[in-house]
Amino acid sequence: MPFSALFNTINLHGRRKFEASDITVLENNGRRHAYVVHDSLWALSRIDLESMIPLSPRHVQVESDVVREGESDYEGLFHHDSLFYAIRESIEFNKKGDHRPLVDKGYHAVIEELDIADDDGTYSVLDSCPSEFTFETYNKGLEGVVGVVDDKSGELHLLGLCEANDCKKSHQDKPGNGKILVMKKIIVGDACVWKTVNVLSIPDTAMFHDYSAIAIKSDGTVAISSQEDSALWIGKLTNTNDASKLAFDESFDGRVYRFPVSNDGCDVLYCNVEGLYFLSDDILVGVSDKMKSKGKQHGRCLEKDQSIHLFALPYTKGDPL
Repeated sequence: MPFSALFNTINLHGRRKFEASDITVLENNGRRHAYVVHDSLWALSRIDLESMIPLSPRHVQVESDVVREGESDYEGLFHHDSLFYAIRESIEFNKKGDHRPLVDKGYHAVIEELDIADDDGTYSVLDSCPSEFTFETYNKGLEGVVGVVDDKSGELHLLGLCEANDCKKSHQDKPGNGKILVMKKIIVGDACVWKTVNVLSIPDTAMFHDYSAIAIKSDGTVAISSQEDSALWIGKLTNTNDASKLAFDESFDGRVYRFPVSNDGCDVLYCNVEGLYFLSDDILVGVSDKMKSKGKQHGRCLEKDQSIHLFALPYTKGDPL
Protein backbone atom coordinates (compact mmCIF):
# COMPACT_ATOMS: atom_id res chain seq x y z
CA MET A 1 0.00 0.00 0.00
CA PRO A 2 1.40 3.48 -0.84
CA PHE A 3 2.41 5.58 2.15
CA SER A 4 0.52 8.55 0.74
CA ALA A 5 -2.71 6.52 1.02
CA LEU A 6 -2.19 5.49 4.65
CA PHE A 7 -2.37 8.87 6.38
CA ASN A 8 -5.43 11.05 6.78
CA THR A 9 -5.24 14.74 5.94
CA ILE A 10 -4.26 15.74 9.48
CA ASN A 11 -1.42 13.23 9.75
CA LEU A 12 -0.22 13.66 6.17
CA HIS A 13 1.03 17.23 6.82
CA GLY A 14 0.82 17.98 3.11
CA ARG A 15 3.60 15.50 2.26
CA ARG A 16 3.59 13.62 -1.02
CA LYS A 17 7.07 12.09 -1.07
CA PHE A 18 7.82 9.07 1.14
CA GLU A 19 11.15 7.58 0.05
CA ALA A 20 11.05 4.68 2.51
CA SER A 21 14.39 3.15 3.42
CA ASP A 22 14.00 0.86 6.46
CA ILE A 23 11.46 -0.58 8.86
CA THR A 24 11.30 -2.11 12.33
CA VAL A 25 8.31 -3.45 14.24
CA LEU A 26 7.34 -3.18 17.92
CA GLU A 27 4.45 -4.76 19.79
CA ASN A 28 2.57 -2.85 22.48
CA ASN A 29 -0.62 -3.97 24.21
CA GLY A 30 -1.23 -6.65 21.60
CA ARG A 31 -0.86 -4.31 18.61
CA ARG A 32 2.09 -4.32 16.26
CA HIS A 33 3.34 -0.99 14.98
CA ALA A 34 5.83 -0.55 12.16
CA TYR A 35 8.24 2.36 12.38
CA VAL A 36 9.65 3.50 9.05
CA VAL A 37 12.42 5.93 8.14
CA HIS A 38 12.47 7.82 4.85
CA ASP A 39 15.63 9.30 3.37
CA SER A 40 13.56 12.26 2.14
CA LEU A 41 12.06 13.07 5.56
CA TRP A 42 13.14 13.80 9.12
CA ALA A 43 9.78 12.43 10.31
CA LEU A 44 9.29 8.71 10.96
CA SER A 45 6.11 6.94 9.90
CA ARG A 46 4.33 4.83 12.51
CA ILE A 47 1.98 2.31 10.88
CA ASP A 48 -0.57 0.27 12.83
CA LEU A 49 -0.17 -3.17 11.26
CA GLU A 50 -3.41 -4.38 12.86
CA SER A 51 -5.36 -1.70 11.00
CA MET A 52 -3.92 -1.54 7.49
CA ILE A 53 -6.64 0.59 6.00
CA PRO A 54 -6.25 3.86 4.06
CA LEU A 55 -6.60 7.21 5.79
CA SER A 56 -6.61 5.66 9.27
CA PRO A 57 -5.95 8.03 12.20
CA ARG A 58 -3.93 5.16 13.74
CA HIS A 59 -1.15 5.85 11.21
CA VAL A 60 0.89 8.90 12.23
CA GLN A 61 4.01 10.87 11.38
CA VAL A 62 6.47 11.06 14.30
CA GLU A 63 8.06 14.49 14.00
CA SER A 64 11.42 15.74 15.25
CA ASP A 65 11.05 17.90 18.35
CA VAL A 66 13.26 20.53 16.66
CA VAL A 67 13.22 21.91 13.13
CA ARG A 68 15.70 20.05 10.90
CA GLU A 69 16.50 21.37 7.44
CA GLY A 70 16.99 19.46 4.20
CA GLU A 71 16.58 15.70 3.86
CA SER A 72 17.49 13.17 6.53
CA ASP A 73 19.41 10.61 4.43
CA TYR A 74 18.07 8.01 6.88
CA GLU A 75 18.77 4.53 5.48
CA GLY A 76 18.56 2.20 8.48
CA LEU A 77 16.46 1.73 11.63
CA PHE A 78 16.86 -0.61 14.58
CA HIS A 79 15.26 -0.68 18.04
CA HIS A 80 16.96 -1.74 21.25
CA ASP A 81 16.30 -1.09 24.93
CA SER A 82 13.72 1.71 24.39
CA LEU A 83 15.84 3.59 21.82
CA PHE A 84 15.72 3.72 18.03
CA TYR A 85 19.01 3.72 16.14
CA ALA A 86 18.61 5.62 12.87
CA ILE A 87 21.42 5.46 10.32
CA ARG A 88 22.26 8.39 8.05
CA GLU A 89 23.91 6.89 4.99
CA SER A 90 27.11 8.91 4.51
CA ILE A 91 27.94 12.44 5.68
CA GLU A 92 31.12 14.38 4.92
CA PHE A 93 33.31 15.10 7.97
CA ASN A 94 36.33 17.27 8.69
CA LYS A 95 35.93 19.60 5.77
CA LYS A 96 38.00 22.77 5.87
CA GLY A 97 37.35 24.54 9.17
CA ASP A 98 35.21 21.69 10.51
CA HIS A 99 37.15 19.20 12.65
CA ARG A 100 35.54 16.15 14.26
CA PRO A 101 37.66 14.01 16.60
CA LEU A 102 37.96 10.22 16.30
CA VAL A 103 37.19 10.07 12.56
CA ASP A 104 39.26 10.65 9.45
CA LYS A 105 38.46 13.24 6.83
CA GLY A 106 35.88 11.96 4.37
CA TYR A 107 32.42 10.37 4.35
CA HIS A 108 31.05 8.51 7.36
CA ALA A 109 27.69 7.03 8.26
CA VAL A 110 26.06 8.71 11.27
CA ILE A 111 24.15 6.75 13.91
CA GLU A 112 21.50 8.79 15.73
CA GLU A 113 19.91 7.52 18.95
CA LEU A 114 16.26 8.55 18.96
CA ASP A 115 13.89 8.67 21.91
CA ILE A 116 10.25 8.67 20.81
CA ALA A 117 7.74 10.30 23.14
CA ASP A 118 5.14 8.07 24.81
CA ASP A 119 2.38 9.50 22.62
CA ASP A 120 4.41 8.82 19.45
CA GLY A 121 4.02 12.45 18.49
CA THR A 122 7.67 13.52 18.45
CA TYR A 123 11.18 12.18 18.86
CA SER A 124 14.36 13.70 20.22
CA VAL A 125 17.97 12.91 19.28
CA LEU A 126 19.85 11.80 22.40
CA ASP A 127 23.19 11.18 20.70
CA SER A 128 24.73 11.31 17.23
CA CYS A 129 27.99 9.51 16.45
CA PRO A 130 29.78 8.82 13.17
CA SER A 131 31.06 5.47 12.02
CA GLU A 132 34.80 4.94 12.17
CA PHE A 133 34.63 3.45 8.67
CA THR A 134 35.23 5.90 5.81
CA PHE A 135 33.22 5.62 2.59
CA GLU A 136 34.22 6.84 -0.87
CA THR A 137 31.18 9.02 -1.54
CA TYR A 138 28.07 10.55 0.03
CA ASN A 139 25.61 8.20 -1.72
CA LYS A 140 27.16 4.76 -1.20
CA GLY A 141 27.37 4.20 2.55
CA LEU A 142 25.30 2.10 4.94
CA GLU A 143 21.92 0.95 3.61
CA GLY A 144 20.48 -1.06 6.50
CA VAL A 145 21.12 -2.04 10.09
CA VAL A 146 20.34 -4.72 12.67
CA GLY A 147 21.84 -5.30 16.08
CA VAL A 148 23.07 -8.07 18.37
CA VAL A 149 23.90 -8.00 22.07
CA ASP A 150 27.04 -9.69 23.37
CA ASP A 151 26.12 -11.98 26.28
CA LYS A 152 29.49 -11.55 27.98
CA SER A 153 29.84 -7.78 27.88
CA GLY A 154 26.19 -6.82 27.46
CA GLU A 155 27.32 -4.43 24.71
CA LEU A 156 25.17 -3.66 21.71
CA HIS A 157 26.85 -4.24 18.35
CA LEU A 158 25.31 -2.79 15.21
CA LEU A 159 25.57 -4.67 11.94
CA GLY A 160 25.63 -2.08 9.16
CA LEU A 161 24.94 -3.30 5.63
CA CYS A 162 27.09 -1.62 2.97
CA GLU A 163 25.17 -0.67 -0.14
CA ALA A 164 28.10 -1.21 -2.50
CA ASN A 165 30.22 -4.29 -3.01
CA ASP A 166 33.31 -4.12 -0.78
CA CYS A 167 31.69 -0.95 0.66
CA LYS A 168 33.13 0.94 -2.33
CA LYS A 169 31.23 2.69 -5.10
CA SER A 170 34.18 1.98 -7.39
CA HIS A 171 33.47 -1.78 -6.97
CA GLN A 172 29.82 -1.62 -8.01
CA ASP A 173 30.62 -3.77 -11.06
CA LYS A 174 31.99 -6.57 -8.85
CA PRO A 175 28.86 -8.44 -7.68
CA GLY A 176 29.03 -11.00 -4.91
CA ASN A 177 31.31 -9.02 -2.60
CA GLY A 178 28.78 -7.78 -0.04
CA LYS A 179 30.04 -6.61 3.35
CA ILE A 180 28.57 -6.00 6.80
CA LEU A 181 30.34 -3.74 9.29
CA VAL A 182 30.17 -4.94 12.91
CA MET A 183 30.42 -1.82 15.09
CA LYS A 184 30.36 -0.91 18.75
CA LYS A 185 30.09 2.53 20.32
CA ILE A 186 33.22 4.08 21.78
CA ILE A 187 33.19 7.27 23.89
CA VAL A 188 36.34 9.32 24.45
CA GLY A 189 35.75 12.45 26.48
CA ASP A 190 32.96 14.39 24.77
CA ALA A 191 33.42 12.56 21.46
CA CYS A 192 31.94 9.29 20.26
CA VAL A 193 32.37 6.93 17.33
CA TRP A 194 31.00 3.57 16.20
CA LYS A 195 34.21 1.59 15.89
CA THR A 196 34.48 -1.23 13.34
CA VAL A 197 35.38 -4.39 15.24
CA ASN A 198 34.82 -6.81 12.36
CA VAL A 199 33.83 -6.91 8.70
CA LEU A 200 31.66 -9.85 7.63
CA SER A 201 31.74 -11.04 4.02
CA ILE A 202 28.31 -12.02 2.76
CA PRO A 203 28.56 -15.43 1.02
CA ASP A 204 28.91 -14.99 -2.72
CA THR A 205 25.70 -16.94 -3.33
CA ALA A 206 24.28 -13.44 -2.81
CA MET A 207 25.66 -12.47 -6.23
CA PHE A 208 24.15 -8.99 -6.03
CA HIS A 209 25.09 -5.70 -7.66
CA ASP A 210 23.93 -3.79 -4.58
CA TYR A 211 22.54 -4.46 -1.09
CA SER A 212 19.47 -2.55 0.08
CA ALA A 213 18.11 -4.05 3.31
CA ILE A 214 18.87 -6.51 6.09
CA ALA A 215 16.65 -8.28 8.62
CA ILE A 216 17.53 -10.85 11.28
CA LYS A 217 15.60 -13.34 13.40
CA SER A 218 16.49 -14.41 16.94
CA ASP A 219 17.91 -17.72 15.63
CA GLY A 220 20.35 -15.90 13.35
CA THR A 221 18.42 -16.30 10.09
CA VAL A 222 19.24 -13.30 7.90
CA ALA A 223 17.43 -11.76 4.94
CA ILE A 224 19.31 -9.39 2.62
CA SER A 225 17.74 -7.72 -0.41
CA SER A 226 19.01 -6.08 -3.57
CA GLN A 227 17.32 -3.23 -5.40
CA GLU A 228 19.17 -3.63 -8.67
CA ASP A 229 18.60 -7.38 -8.83
CA SER A 230 15.07 -7.28 -7.29
CA ALA A 231 16.02 -10.29 -5.20
CA LEU A 232 16.22 -11.61 -1.65
CA TRP A 233 18.96 -13.75 -0.11
CA ILE A 234 18.35 -15.95 2.96
CA GLY A 235 21.29 -17.12 5.02
CA LYS A 236 22.25 -17.62 8.64
CA LEU A 237 24.61 -16.04 11.16
CA THR A 238 26.13 -18.05 13.98
CA ASN A 239 27.26 -16.91 17.44
CA THR A 240 24.91 -13.92 17.45
CA ASN A 241 25.36 -13.69 21.23
CA ASP A 242 29.16 -13.39 20.95
CA ALA A 243 30.22 -10.53 18.70
CA SER A 244 33.85 -11.71 18.63
CA LYS A 245 32.79 -15.00 16.97
CA LEU A 246 29.98 -13.69 14.76
CA ALA A 247 30.11 -15.34 11.33
CA PHE A 248 27.98 -16.69 8.52
CA ASP A 249 27.05 -20.36 8.86
CA GLU A 250 29.31 -22.21 6.41
CA SER A 251 27.00 -25.25 6.42
CA PHE A 252 24.30 -23.22 4.65
CA ASP A 253 25.40 -21.31 1.57
CA GLY A 254 22.19 -19.33 1.36
CA ARG A 255 19.28 -19.24 -1.04
CA VAL A 256 18.14 -16.53 -3.46
CA TYR A 257 14.51 -15.69 -4.18
CA ARG A 258 13.27 -13.23 -6.78
CA PHE A 259 10.66 -10.70 -5.78
CA PRO A 260 7.35 -11.21 -7.66
CA VAL A 261 7.44 -10.33 -11.35
CA SER A 262 4.78 -9.63 -14.01
CA ASN A 263 2.27 -12.34 -14.94
CA ASP A 264 4.27 -13.34 -18.00
CA GLY A 265 7.34 -13.79 -15.79
CA CYS A 266 9.41 -11.27 -17.72
CA ASP A 267 9.24 -7.88 -16.02
CA VAL A 268 10.55 -6.72 -12.65
CA LEU A 269 7.85 -5.07 -10.52
CA TYR A 270 9.58 -4.53 -7.16
CA CYS A 271 12.38 -2.24 -8.27
CA ASN A 272 13.15 -0.36 -5.05
CA VAL A 273 12.81 -2.56 -1.94
CA GLU A 274 14.89 -0.88 0.77
CA GLY A 275 13.69 -2.15 4.14
CA LEU A 276 12.82 -5.56 5.61
CA TYR A 277 11.62 -7.02 8.90
CA PHE A 278 10.64 -10.60 9.86
CA LEU A 279 7.02 -10.64 11.06
CA SER A 280 7.18 -14.43 11.40
CA ASP A 281 9.31 -17.34 10.21
CA ASP A 282 8.10 -16.99 6.64
CA ILE A 283 6.56 -13.51 6.40
CA LEU A 284 8.57 -10.35 5.78
CA VAL A 285 7.24 -6.82 5.80
CA GLY A 286 9.11 -4.52 3.46
CA VAL A 287 9.16 -0.90 2.33
CA SER A 288 10.21 0.67 -0.96
CA ASP A 289 11.97 3.81 -2.09
CA LYS A 290 10.91 6.21 -4.82
CA MET A 291 11.29 5.09 -8.42
CA LYS A 292 14.38 6.54 -10.08
CA SER A 293 13.55 9.34 -12.50
CA LYS A 294 14.95 10.56 -15.83
CA GLY A 295 14.62 7.17 -17.50
CA LYS A 296 16.84 5.32 -15.02
CA GLN A 297 14.01 2.86 -14.31
CA HIS A 298 11.03 1.62 -16.33
CA GLY A 299 7.69 3.28 -15.68
CA ARG A 300 6.26 0.03 -14.35
CA CYS A 301 8.38 0.54 -11.21
CA LEU A 302 6.05 3.38 -10.17
CA GLU A 303 3.29 0.97 -9.12
CA LYS A 304 5.25 -0.45 -6.17
CA ASP A 305 7.36 2.54 -5.13
CA GLN A 306 7.05 4.43 -1.81
CA SER A 307 4.89 1.65 -0.36
CA ILE A 308 4.70 -0.98 2.36
CA HIS A 309 4.57 -4.64 1.30
CA LEU A 310 4.15 -8.17 2.67
CA PHE A 311 6.23 -11.03 1.25
CA ALA A 312 5.72 -14.75 1.96
CA LEU A 313 8.78 -16.98 1.66
CA PRO A 314 8.30 -20.32 -0.10
CA TYR A 315 9.46 -23.25 1.99
CA THR A 316 12.25 -25.34 0.56
CA LYS A 317 13.66 -28.40 2.30
CA GLY A 318 16.95 -27.43 3.91
CA ASP A 319 15.98 -23.84 4.59
CA PRO A 320 17.04 -22.53 8.02
CA LEU A 321 13.48 -21.28 8.61
